[in-house]
Amino acid sequence: MAIIRNKFKYGLLAAALLLMPMHLGLAVSYTYNSAQADGDLIKFAASNNVYIVKIYGGKRFKRLILNPAIFNQYDHLRWENIQLVSQDVFDSYITSNLVRLDNDTRVWKLYPNGDTGNKRWVQSAQQLASLNCDSDAIYVINIFEFNSYVSDSGILDQCPSAMNSGATNSQGIVLDSSSANGESSGTVSAGNFNFNDQPFWGEYYDIPPGASFPPQFHVSWHLARVDQEINFDWGLNAPLAGVGADNFAVRWSKSIYFPAGTYTFSFTGKDGFRVWTGDKLIIDKWLDQAESTYSADFVSSGSISPIKIEYYNHIGQAKAKLSVTKR
Repeated sequence: MAIIRNKFKYGLLAAALLLMPMHLGLAVSYTYNSAQADGDLIKFAASNNVYIVKIYGGKRFKRLILNPAIFNQYDHLRWENIQLVSQDVFDSYITSNLVRLDNDTRVWKLYPNGDTGNKRWVQSAQQLASLNCDSDAIYVINIFEFNSYVSDSGILDQCPSAMNSGATNSQGIVLDSSSANGESSGTVSAGNFNFNDQPFWGEYYDIPPGASFPPQFHVSWHLARVDQEINFDWGLNAPLAGVGADNFAVRWSKSIYFPAGTYTFSFTGKDGFRVWTGDKLIIDKWLDQAESTYSADFVSSGSISPIKIEYYNHIGQAKAKLSVTKR
């Protein structure tokens, strides 16, 4: 399980300096590159935007990296490796906004808007083809970037006309109505809904000495990782290396498709916890307490909903467990 340390304090400053317009004044010191390899980073002088290149089977794609925070938490990306390219070279790459989450077969279209953006689910191979999209243009992203985009149910637009239509599926991506494990990769039926199929992004915080309780969350998390589910009985142990066994907090988040119906959220925890579905707080027990379980219902019309859970342990035993069942 990969642990990601918070690089934002220093990385965002460096990123901001690199992307500021004054940086364009230094463009003459760059060597223009006309040839790239798969995974290279490119920009052209008239824009501050940075793109990552994908080259597959003679096809050339580029994808916008939404903001410096996303850039900085991909360990293999380096600001100093950005290549300055001519407008002609830049235009030779077809812009792609197709992504899928690592270890998830579902495909999404991204809609950047400044340093934020939205994502919309492409529900089948047929729909992908009808949008003139090519599955070779799909990029794999991690849970942090996935959760940086807000899910919405807007209309999917066509892919660029230069992109070949038809899902060639060269990466083994399951785009048809049945995935390899027999579960739908599109609309999930009531019989096979599994809330834990898609992992959480977990942000772990140290609560400062002398802080009042119940605590407030810091601006920046200390450590972060992908958690497949919230099912932890830490006892008197720390939740992970680098975070104390007492006085810590966790924020978990993800967006997931809920087939139409009523769902019961149950959370068991020692000390404080609260649960949101979308922008609605459905469980609010943000206080020091013995181990307790509370439940609440959520009604879905058949759509994607953001989920957020916050938990803290003041002192002593620590436990956090979430279950979601369809009624």
